[in-house]
Amino acid sequence: MTTETPTQQLGNRYLLYHEIGRGGMGVVYRAKDRLFGNDVALKRVDTDKQVLALTDTLQAAEFRLALAREFKLSASMRHPHIIDVLDYGFDNEQKPYYTMELLTERKTFLQAAQNQTLHSRISLILQLLSALSYLHRRGIVHRDIKPANVLVEDGQVKVLDFGLSTMHDRTTKETSDYSTVGTLAYMAPEVLTGEEGGITADLYAVGMLGYEIIAGEHPFVVHDAGQLVNQILLEFPDVNTLDAPERITSIIQRLIQKDPLDRYPSASAVIAAFTNAMVDIPYDASTAARDSFLQAARFVGREREITQLVEALQASKQGHSSAWLVSGESGMGKSRILDELRTQAMVNGAVVIREQAVAVGSQPLKLWQTTLRWLCLHDELLTEQDFALLKQFLPDVDNLTIANTADIAPTNYSPAEQQATLLALLERVFSTLDNPVVMLFEDLHWASSASLQLLAQWIDRLHNLQVLVIGSYRDDEKPNLNAQFPSATHMQLQGLNDADISELSAAMLGDAGRTEPVVELLRRESEGNIFFIVEVVRALAEEVDNLEQIGRMTLPARVFAGGIQAVLQRRLSRLSQENHVLLRYAALIGREINTDVLQAIMPDTDMTTWLTDSINAIVLDVEDEVYRFAHDKLRVGLIDMIPPAERQDMHATIANTLENLYGEDDAHIAALAHHWGQAGNTTKEERYVTFSGEQALRIGAFQEAISYFQKAFRLVQEANTYAETRKQRKYVHLHQRTGNAHLGVGNYTKARAEYERSLHLCYELEDPVAVGVSLGHLGNVAFAVEDFDQAEMLYEEALKHYRDMNNTDGIVRTLNRLGDVAYEKGDQNRATQLYQESLTLSREAGNDWNMAGAMQNRTLRRDSTGTPLGNLLILIGVAKAKDDTQLILKTMMRLASTMVKEEMYADALELYAFLLYHDESPEEIQDEAEQKLYTIQDKIENELREALWERGKNRTLESMLQELEKHSEA
Repeated sequence: MTTETPTQQLGNRYLLYHEIGRGGMGVVYRAKDRLFGNDVALKRVDTDKQVLALTDTLQAAEFRLALAREFKLSASMRHPHIIDVLDYGFDNEQKPYYTMELLTERKTFLQAAQNQTLHSRISLILQLLSALSYLHRRGIVHRDIKPANVLVEDGQVKVLDFGLSTMHDRTTKETSDYSTVGTLAYMAPEVLTGEEGGITADLYAVGMLGYEIIAGEHPFVVHDAGQLVNQILLEFPDVNTLDAPERITSIIQRLIQKDPLDRYPSASAVIAAFTNAMVDIPYDASTAARDSFLQAARFVGREREITQLVEALQASKQGHSSAWLVSGESGMGKSRILDELRTQAMVNGAVVIREQAVAVGSQPLKLWQTTLRWLCLHDELLTEQDFALLKQFLPDVDNLTIANTADIAPTNYSPAEQQATLLALLERVFSTLDNPVVMLFEDLHWASSASLQLLAQWIDRLHNLQVLVIGSYRDDEKPNLNAQFPSATHMQLQGLNDADISELSAAMLGDAGRTEPVVELLRRESEGNIFFIVEVVRALAEEVDNLEQIGRMTLPARVFAGGIQAVLQRRLSRLSQENHVLLRYAALIGREINTDVLQAIMPDTDMTTWLTDSINAIVLDVEDEVYRFAHDKLRVGLIDMIPPAERQDMHATIANTLENLYGEDDAHIAALAHHWGQAGNTTKEERYVTFSGEQALRIGAFQEAISYFQKAFRLVQEANTYAETRKQRKYVHLHQRTGNAHLGVGNYTKARAEYERSLHLCYELEDPVAVGVSLGHLGNVAFAVEDFDQAEMLYEEALKHYRDMNNTDGIVRTLNRLGDVAYEKGDQNRATQLYQESLTLSREAGNDWNMAGAMQNRTLRRDSTGTPLGNLLILIGVAKAKDDTQLILKTMMRLASTMVKEEMYADALELYAFLLYHDESPEEIQDEAEQKLYTIQDKIENELREALWERGKNRTLESMLQELEKHSEA
């Protein structure tokens, strides 16, 4: 990874370093992708002349849309001899860019061929032809094959710039400075005369490169453009001078013929010619021959839906945010709609954040991981408190940011504080952006309740933001999921009708796809399900040489029996048995491919080749640098093929590998619970299920926590490896944690029952500290239902047990809770006394008890009601511990008024400014703050007044609380 100082930044994601290439269409930089932390090659496409010449706004938009679609197609290419295109988009000037894998030891095609044997040089040509064959099948003509666009690293050819192959033509000849494309020395004669270069023009360029690497020089005079043009049009290079057998020179001669019809018709034909001429060159030409037409079929059957969403996108640019839910059964085209909208959003300069829930062993907030990582990129907008919050969810925050955050400790917020503060952070960052943000959430039917709750609250806060939220889910799995999002517009997808089936068929097969027999077969086999429509066509295509012949062939009554298993078997037939084994492991792990785990399971496997082969077989695909199964139906089908006993052993292998790689890392705890459970190891399953419940409890995913703890309880009951005493202690822990989760969702009756069970077991175990903990929990329930007398009695009893055992932590915690009770009962002096005692004990023990007692002020100045100023700070701390924002704000107003009476004008002005601008301040507080501000502003110098005003209005609630805590320690 580079340690250079970046020269510039592209958006908030890419840091650009030195140039590593430059051409007619733009500049290539070495760059760092901050989101993923890896180095990439980034090409900025210079379209000034072309785009500026497009005076018609619609034409310019269509040009950018064509660019985006070409980039998207480029990003879908996966071939060992084609550069990996990772990301694409438009910068602030609407100039397109895309990123590629970085080749650190690259050579040009000519450089790599120097001093090599003829065998090695032909091998390089074959690799180039293999890449072109792959591109041509997908409808891409390169049009700029030249040494600089064919790089070699470690003997492997990498073709690049194919995604830009038709961009010049998009501008039309009238708006371009020239009407030809490609570098002159490798340009086919027909292109020079104004024709559009096709497949054979690419093959001509291969012939010229082949001649050059065998001869050691170009056959024409390349330094004189006029003479070079004449030679290209009129002269034939003498291949007899080449130091190669006639069977090789004859292939070169045919490739560089002046008439395109005299050349080979395809790259595959050239490969066949070379392999026949040199039988000792091993070459496997088997790749998917027709899938380009199937995958590249135009968007059909969902025009109404995409039109609505594009209109919503345009509205979001005007500040009219909205949320949409797209539902339908598996295979109905939900992901395709999101793909199409993503492209449209990028054309419009929107920021796109794409999230996907997963079915197996995910974290409670997995659905928000990319969003949280994206927030980290906005260093200039984030405070230390923001980074501390994000560290609760992202262990690698320090690697994501430019700012130095290593010394910032994660916050210890309650689940409610986490969610509220995170929502406020999202709103603050999004409100500063110039461009709209499109948030795509896929597979919500697998998302945790915590993720869905956060999403529902986020949707309710979208007002006046340039944000468009779109979620997708399978309504056959969660039919009522949309009820959780009442303000979102629900869009339910049905199967395609006959007209749509006909259009989709024609998009893949040409006019033959509109014939009634073809449409009837597709309808009968698919029932309008897009996934199966494409699969039926793919199956038929295997019987013919040309897709258009399908309309003329005798169609079978059934294409395949067995549904998804038949689809899967056809795809797997293209892969080796070793690939099958790894795919089965991948299917058990989940839809996303974890290459680190798979590599550890089968260390001798070439992972790059495996991924490439699996993508070519349409079993896997890649999106945003994430490899995954092309469709979850395929993953489930693979799992169904694994015998139960073998499946159990494979789960055990996966679980052991996860432990070896990641230990007990939070990100993999739920997966470990799942795999150990499937492996039949109940002891380890119980351990990780309990850990998963603890994790869910920490972030407020209370329903998931309850489910985990209940499952752990059953596992302990079933276990025969635990002694009875150990079982009882586990029951105590699980009852207490389950009670905490019930308390979190406000189910006080169930929480009390769990705590009482725990208390009973603690007495049986004769454990005074555990008894004190359970009594404290029961006191919390009484406090929550405002039975303060009962709460006080329970806390006092708990305190006795803690004092008997000299348990300082328990004493400190219980004194604070008793202080809360005294405050609620109106005995402020006793509350102050209890908080002070708690604070003193905590400090003596070397702990920082970060609750109300820590805010005690020794000055004891009084406000207009006679309440000491220090006590007001205590009351704010109590309100914070109770998560009562309105009480905090009201007490802050009293505190500001007291500061004025004590002539603390600067502190009061900052606090009033905060109260005036804080989103949750009620109108009466805002009105009073505005009035008081004007009464004290003349008492402060202008420069200081402006600084205090700006600082106060830009503070978050958390930062203001921290500022007041500093006052209390002064």
